[in-house]
Amino acid sequence: MMQQYELPVKQAIQKVEEHVGEIKQVLPRRPLHVIPLATILLATNEVLSRHPDFKHVEKGNPTSVLSPVKNGREQYSYYELGHNLLVDRVVSKLVAEKHLESRHAEKFKTFLGRLHYNPPASLARSQQSAFEEFERELSPDHLNALLVATHDAWAEQTHELHAVHLSGKDETEVGGNLGDMFHNATSQRVLMLLDLKQLRRGMSPAEAIKLRLNKLLTIAKVPAYTD
Repeated sequence: MMQQYELPVKQAIQKVEEHVGEIKQVLPRRPLHVIPLATILLATNEVLSRHPDFKHVEKGNPTSVLSPVKNGREQYSYYELGHNLLVDRVVSKLVAEKHLESRHAEKFKTFLGRLHYNPPASLARSQQSAFEEFERELSPDHLNALLVATHDAWAEQTHELHAVHLSGKDETEVGGNLGDMFHNATSQRVLMLLDLKQLRRGMSPAEAIKLRLNKLLTIAKVPAYTD
């Protein structure tokens, strides 16, 4: 049975942003994309280990992870912290490299998805709406270049996370009780379609993303969050 979390979607997003902000406060005062992921893992574990909102939850295998719990109920999926930190890191890189204007950063985060784990259709619609705004505001060449740069930046940090794992320091060793908080979130729901296979079929990056967003609206899944 699909787990449903205690907080409705808007409150879950607010709480995730609050916790992500607390993690960022202990990170070095540098752009997020230049801070090594191993450092971010350590900081995340440091904050969550002493945070009153987080408790150890058994996830099997046997694995105990730090998850947001109140009155015995998980408030939101612990994957959301990894997802949002990775999204913020990619957006930081895109802005620094002039692929994305800073004034569009929040809207681009909405396009990439404010929640990762089985969000409701309303969130997929907001992603689609944000993407359509970029379609109206940017030239096709600019939009396609932005999407490719986003895909490449996401792939780059996924490889970085895998390198941490292959070095013998996986998320449990580097980040304490984070489980697969970051590894699961590297499977970015929107960017999965933007690959060479689709481009070889003659589909532009924007067309591939639009197809993916439309598909997200039709997938029949029980959402993990209520509206």
